[in-house]
Amino acid sequence: MKLILYILESILCGGLLLAFYQMLLARKASYRFCRFWLLASAVLAVAIPALRLPVFPYGSPAATFINTVESTSLVLETGTPGSTADAAVLGGVSTSGSRFSLTEWIVLGIYASVALVLLALIVYRILKIRALRRASKLIRTESYTLAEHAAIHSPFSFGKTLYIGPNIAPEDRAMVIAHEASHIAHCHTTEKLFLSVLKSLFWFNPFLWLSERYLVEVQEYQADADVLGKGYGLQEYRYAIFRQLFGHEPDIASAMGHSLTRKRFERMGNDSRKASVPLRVAGACVLIAALLIAFGTAARPRYIPYAKERDGVGILDEIVITKYLEPGTKASGLKAESHFLPVPQIEGVTPWGELPVKPVFSSNLVAWGTKNLTYPDDCMKQGTVEVSFTVDDNGGIGNVALIQGVGDPIDEMVLTLVRDHFPQTLPATAKDTSFAMAQCILPVTFQIKGPLAARWDSGVVALQKRLLPLSPTEIDEKPLFAEGKGTNEFSQWVQSKLTYSDEVRQWSRETNHSGGLTVCQFTLTKSGKIRNARILQGSDSPMDKEVLRVVRTSPKWEQAARKEGKNVAVRYNLPIFFKIPDN
Repeated sequence: MKLILYILESILCGGLLLAFYQMLLARKASYRFCRFWLLASAVLAVAIPALRLPVFPYGSPAATFINTVESTSLVLETGTPGSTADAAVLGGVSTSGSRFSLTEWIVLGIYASVALVLLALIVYRILKIRALRRASKLIRTESYTLAEHAAIHSPFSFGKTLYIGPNIAPEDRAMVIAHEASHIAHCHTTEKLFLSVLKSLFWFNPFLWLSERYLVEVQEYQADADVLGKGYGLQEYRYAIFRQLFGHEPDIASAMGHSLTRKRFERMGNDSRKASVPLRVAGACVLIAALLIAFGTAARPRYIPYAKERDGVGILDEIVITKYLEPGTKASGLKAESHFLPVPQIEGVTPWGELPVKPVFSSNLVAWGTKNLTYPDDCMKQGTVEVSFTVDDNGGIGNVALIQGVGDPIDEMVLTLVRDHFPQTLPATAKDTSFAMAQCILPVTFQIKGPLAARWDSGVVALQKRLLPLSPTEIDEKPLFAEGKGTNEFSQWVQSKLTYSDEVRQWSRETNHSGGLTVCQFTLTKSGKIRNARILQGSDSPMDKEVLRVVRTSPKWEQAARKEGKNVAVRYNLPIFFKIPDN
């Protein structure tokens, strides 16, 4: 569904951007600006629908339509440097276990096949041009290289090389060279090549194909204007073009194509371009802003602790355990197995949706499960195991029951882990701020992959570690906020800087809430500065803005986080419990 929505939004963006070009820029703006707009509109058409800029407040009418909640886990360091308590983690949403359906795989396969064919055609044409260049007689000049060969029937340019054949009439040669030299001077080949690759990758958008056609037109108009600007007569230049109508030129090269002849002749005699188009530029900015708001925005990220709810029971992060087969072992015939049982109905459980604050786990459940669960030897079963359990008002784990399994020894292994070794947990909080019993379901998927998948998965993990900030559990040395103290000191510093405005007190009176929980995520950079601070879990109160304001004013930390002796960026999630004073 998301893929189809992206395609539709991309096509609509491309159509609107191209309609703006036809109505307000074509034949009116400068050639340089027209070329820029066509290239930029192609990029914007594929980029804007993929964006989810946090603009609208969560819960607003606009956010209702475009709400996108980022999946993340909440991590807060609880110990001082050198202590045994590494991190406290509020359960988050994990997307690691998501899978494509058969229909989505088919759609992706068709897309990839068409894209690869189109890209292969571009590579083939480039190789043909390079082979032609090697076989040609080369004459180098300051601005370009002239390549002459008998197989060239129609002149064209590619990169910094101008290709010309022996059939050019002597009286036309200077004008033809001037035309192609203009293409080279303006880097038209680079523009066409860029748009051709973009069109091949996003071939489903018809307006990218149309943008390429318009770009060729503008480039030809500009080259014609440059030739006439050198003093060549209009009539003799038109005759020269007629004499070059028949011939072949590569599609991605800049050439004197005869398909545009009529339009080019009309433009030569009636050039209505304006030197300055400030109103059109302003209109373009307004259009881009409107498209960003319509298709590239989302609700401001507000942390939702769990991905979904089933009949009043919270579904926790999915843990995925993978077994990779040895080279030479066939994975055929392996099928997922599952058996299902009803979800236990526990007396005294508060429905998941009625809990303002969900249970808080002392460890990231995905990391905890991945570390403590291993595929049993010689076991070739696959499938998802789901275990139901409750977190009572003291944080204790009870009522552990299997509701979906694949059979022993996998089922018993997961049950034992949840029953006897579950991380320390803080209880959920009801609306009246008292602790309450909550019921959860922990899904664990066991899957088997071939040896090629092992290489791919390990490569993806390595790339993520290089590009993304680390989590607190991945660093060797913890950062120091001030006076040799870590994140606990920073949490206290934030608490001390909070102010309770009249707006906050009014919210407290109207909602009958004396406090709440706000979770703020931020990245501590290699230089010890806080960046990308945002609210993950809001309290639906003005205190969300206040917590964010204070975090953003943080001074530079004394020492950044370190791994293997080097400073690294690390992402923290800071829960701030606040209590509004009575007075």
